[in-house]
Amino acid sequence: MAETITLYIQRWEYERGNYQIVWENGANFDFYSQERLTVNGERVRDRFKVKQALFFYTSIFKDTILDGAGELSVKVQCRSGLYRIHSRLLIDKKQQDWTDYCSIKWVGVKGEWPEPSEYEAHQ
Repeated sequence: MAETITLYIQRWEYERGNYQIVWENGANFDFYSQERLTVNGERVRDRFKVKQALFFYTSIFKDTILDGAGELSVKVQCRSGLYRIHSRLLIDKKQQDWTDYCSIKWVGVKGEWPEPSEYEAHQ
């Protein structure tokens, strides 16, 4: 039988041209954490029982995108704070603003994620 848990989920979105990044992190007070990173609709990272670096940023994704300005490097980094995860997006070493952010409390099966409609209900 699947284990049901409560997670505090944060979801960030970034769009530039035809490039889309969606980064989700869910954690609870039992020190369980899971994360998922989707780039252009394809999962590139899906981890469970994640150990986060407290107070230091770690890179979870690196890539190169082609833009009108040429080839640009992209990095997604995260770090855990006392009560939430902090995430940043760097393009050519310059921090960018996320285009959308959502934070929800969710009860569901461990390893699963909320449906898009559940995020939309909280925005």
